[in-house]
Amino acid sequence: MYVSTITRQLPSSRLPGQFAIAPLESICLNGQGRSGSLAAPAMFSMIVVQQPGGTIQIGKRSLLLESNTLYWISPHQQIALELETSTRGFMISFSNDFIDLSEKQGASLSRTAFFKRSLLYPAIQLPAELNQQLAGFAGNMLKEYASAVPQSEKLIRNYLNVFLVYLERLCEVTMDHSLPSREQDISLHFFSLLEQHFLQKKRVSDYADMMGLTPSYLNKRIKDNSGFTASHHIQQRIVLEAKRHAIFEGDSLKEVAYALGFCTPAHFSRYFKNSAGMNFTAFRKTA
Repeated sequence: MYVSTITRQLPSSRLPGQFAIAPLESICLNGQGRSGSLAAPAMFSMIVVQQPGGTIQIGKRSLLLESNTLYWISPHQQIALELETSTRGFMISFSNDFIDLSEKQGASLSRTAFFKRSLLYPAIQLPAELNQQLAGFAGNMLKEYASAVPQSEKLIRNYLNVFLVYLERLCEVTMDHSLPSREQDISLHFFSLLEQHFLQKKRVSDYADMMGLTPSYLNKRIKDNSGFTASHHIQQRIVLEAKRHAIFEGDSLKEVAYALGFCTPAHFSRYFKNSAGMNFTAFRKTA
C-alpha cells in the first residue's frame, strides 16, 4: 500500500486563500505516494470519499476513510491524511468570506445545521445517491477552477452554494438529537448567542457572562472545537456584516459604523482594520 501525507498549505491558485479543489487520486502519481498540499490554514475543508481506503486524523480523532462519507475540517485544525492508491473522492477548501459574501441575505456558515452537526462529529454519512450528486457538483467546480474564462468564479460560488444546500437539507433531516458533550454544548450555545447579539455585544466577556463561564475558559473551549477562539468568531461575524453592508448596500464607513453599534466611525475603522487586515476604504474599492 502506498500512502500520501497531506499538509494543509495552499498551492499555486488563481483564487488564493479563497477556494481550492482537487480529486484525491491526483495526489498519487504512477502508483507512488506523493506529498501534497491543498488548503490554506484559514480555510474550511471538506473531504468526500467515493471509494474507501486509508485514514484521516482530525485533531485528536483518527478515522477510517469510508465510502459515501464527508469529513469536515475547520480552519487551523491539524490533519494527517493517508491515502491508498485506490482511494477516490475529492477535497474542497474555501474561506468563510467566499461563501458568506455570495448572497446579500445569506446566513453565516455558523448558523447552518451542517456547521452545528460538524461540531458534534466531523464525519457525515451520505446516501449513495446524494454522494453521486455532490460528485457532479464537484466535477463542475473542478472544471471551472481549472479554466480562466469569464464568470468562472461566480459559477464556482453558485455550485458550492448548491453543494452546501444539499448538505444542509441532509443534516436538517438526519440531525443527531443525542445529548452533546459539555464542550460541544458550549460551542453550540455560543454560536447561537453570537447570531442573536453580535450587533450589541462585541466582547468575549459578554458571552461568557451569559453562559456562566470565564472568558478564558470560553475562548479555549471554542478554539478546541472550531479552530478559532471565541474572540476571533465575534470579530469575524461583525466584519462579515460590515462587508455585506459595503458590497450590497454601498454604505459609507460612517453608515456602517452606526449600523453595527459602534460609538464612532474612528472606533469602527480601527476595529475593521485589526480584524480584517485591511482598512474599510480599501475593502470597498476591491469589493
